Amino acid sequence: MRSQPAVARVTQKDVARRAGVSTSVVSYVINNGPRSISPATRRRVLQAIEELGYRPNKHAQLLLRSRLGAEQATREFGIIVGGKRSIFTRPFYGDILAGIYQEAHRLHMRVRFLQFLGDLRPPAL
Repeated sequence: MRSQPAVARVTQKDVARRAGVSTSVVSYVINNGPRSISPATRRRVLQAIEELGYRPNKHAQLLLRSRLGAEQATREFGIIVGGKRSIFTRPFYGDILAGIYQEAHRLHMRVRFLQFLGDLRPPAL
């Protein structure tokens, strides 16, 4: 039985070469920062990503985050929402959550969202 030849993975370096930019610029486009990129350069990078079929390596991203330690932890926060399902039908809460997500995006932060429908009180003994 013949094994399939290994397919070389497209890297950020390949994308950078195709777009005529540095790998840092590719990273900034993929991660929306920390530096802003001109619209024309962003378009070139995104076109190169599409043409090459580039997909970020999730395992490499996780390794990088683990090296960042506490610094990365400050780039994300959680929202815990409890109560009945009807809580999400109230426009007030939707507006609040939308505002939180917009501000987090602006600050390049990640939002973790946890919903539970139970009661936070401990069970009676």
